[in-house]
Amino acid sequence: MKTTKILFSLLSLLLFLSCGSDDEEILIIKETTSIVDIGEYNLLDESLKAMPYFGGKDILFVDSIGNELEVTVTEFDIFTYSSPNYLYKYDVYEEGDTVKYAYTSQSMNFSFEAPSLEIKMNLSLMARPYYSDPESRAIADVINIFCVYPEPVMDTVNNLVISAAQVFYHLVNQRTWPNALSTFQFEEELVLLGRSFKDVYSNQITETKSKVYYNYELGILSFEDHTGKTWRFEKWL
Repeated sequence: MKTTKILFSLLSLLLFLSCGSDDEEILIIKETTSIVDIGEYNLLDESLKAMPYFGGKDILFVDSIGNELEVTVTEFDIFTYSSPNYLYKYDVYEEGDTVKYAYTSQSMNFSFEAPSLEIKMNLSLMARPYYSDPESRAIADVINIFCVYPEPVMDTVNNLVISAAQVFYHLVNQRTWPNALSTFQFEEELVLLGRSFKDVYSNQITETKSKVYYNYELGILSFEDHTGKTWRFEKWL
């Protein structure tokens, strides 16, 4: 009887270890990451017209009482990432899997700076894949503007300390993207600090520190700096 109990215990232990091993193998399979190459994404020449800063620009902005602010926009060469970017999606082919979609992308990049008031924004026009369905290989040309803060600030939504935040997003050319909910607002004419501008784009981004107005002719028409003061385009210098 004693021998039987010992054998039963040994068999139970082996069965338990065997089950544990199987579970580990299943876990390894589920954690395996697949890499799918979805190709190269290049900007349309037509989309470049949405960025009026080629060659670099010096711009004069004014506030509500006529104070002046000189801004320098610096152009960087059109850039294609030589190493892939990755877009991650989960539960694509089966529950628990991870797929890395590899792609190269072309972009135009500019810095928008007024050092006297520690104002800096980074602008980009980028050819982007359709994140909801990367394997469709759909493409669109998109403008993004990020405000770079002089000091890190708290992102109260995500409870993170950040040094920059997105303040403007605009779909310049939808190209092959399917119809998507637009986040931008369009005004045929809009008055900003006493001056009228045409074909003005803006959008609402959660917890942004700067409201940006933009058009294709002049670029940034108006923005709020990190103190909350509004500045408006006056002229090219």
